[in-house]
Amino acid sequence: LPISLLVWGIYIQLRLLLPLRVTAILENVKYVGTIWTLTSLFLVVTQNFITKNIINKINYFISIILGVSFMGIALFSIGISNSYLFLLLSAFIFVIGEMLIAPPIDSITSKLAKESIKGTYFSFNNISYGLGSSIGSFTGGLLIEYFGITNITPWIILLIISIIISLIILFMKKHIKIIRT
Repeated sequence: LPISLLVWGIYIQLRLLLPLRVTAILENVKYVGTIWTLTSLFLVVTQNFITKNIINKINYFISIILGVSFMGIALFSIGISNSYLFLLLSAFIFVIGEMLIAPPIDSITSKLAKESIKGTYFSFNNISYGLGSSIGSFTGGLLIEYFGITNITPWIILLIISIIISLIILFMKKHIKIIRT
């Protein structure tokens, strides 16, 4: 639960910050809709490939570490973006991170739970998503409120937080054994 809170806190940043950044640098909110549409199509087209060729071939924790890293790099690149194409590329990188974290989190939840209480574990997983998203939205909002959407500082902070989360997961990987079936 605690690590999921952190992961979902980073995950929600795209939903919060991309529209603000797009509006600030492109001065046209219509670009937000096209980015959401193209990233959704990208996800649908590539998820199966990512699952078969990456997630199914590596440790779940490594997949989550890679995913959080991709999301952190993408958030930082959104912060330094100055064009629609750079923002779109950054969003694609973020979506790759999303695809690397979501299936393994569900798999880890399933593997850790006893059969008789799997529903409870998945309920806590959903609570973790909600709380992490709330805390992440609040934190991202505070960063932008304090530093501004065009200042590089919040984007550096989000990258550093992503690195710290990845290191925590790497530490956890050494202490929690998940057997693939």
